[in-house]
Formats: sequence, C-alpha cells, structure tokens
Amino acid sequence: MTEKPKGTEDLLGQFKALGLQLEKSIRKAWESNEGQEVRDEIGKGLKELEKQLGHVVDEARQNQTVQDISRQVKSGVKTVTSDDTANKIDQEIKEALKSLNEQLNKLIKTVPGPQNE
Repeated sequence: MTEKPKGTEDLLGQFKALGLQLEKSIRKAWESNEGQEVRDEIGKGLKELEKQLGHVVDEARQNQTVQDISRQVKSGVKTVTSDDTANKIDQEIKEALKSLNEQLNKLIKTVPGPQNE
C-alpha cells in the first residue's frame, strides 16, 4: 500500500475546508434578507416572462402564416408516414452507420498499440 505524502493530505484538507466555507457563505447569502429579495425579484421576473410568452404563443396561434406552416408540416409528416419514404430513409441511415462503423474499425486496426477486438 502506498502512503500519501504528508503535504498531499494537508492540501486535500485545505481544499475540503475551502469547500465547506464556500458552502456556508453561499447558504448564508441565500438565506439573508438580501437573498430573499433576490429570490422574490427572480420569481416576479419569471412570472412576467411566462405572461409575455403566453401572449406571444397566443398571437402566433392566431397568425395565418403560422397556421399555414402548421398544416404543411402535418401534411408532410402524414405523407412520409403513409408511404415507404420513412422505410427508405431508415434503411439508408442503417447502411450509412454500418459503413461508418466498418471504416472506423479499419482505421482502429491501423493505429499502433495493443490489438483491440
């Protein structure tokens, strides 16, 4: 069994103490009155952001262009799933991945070092 040098133990102890002190100071700052004010402001800001995003989403839903795009996307998805296009894409991806794996395997065999299976 190897022993750690004395300086290493002292250094590790100091890092541990530093971590504990940082944790205490962050916890104290978070729990302070100022920390509570910050949390309240963050909460208010998030509520306002949620409200504004809700308005944007509502406006987008009512926008004719967005509705047209939505219909086109749904139609495209329906077309892809109704014919064999999805199967062809799936097969091509499988073949491409198989080829990539074969090429990587060849490359790995050319790298000097212990032989990997």
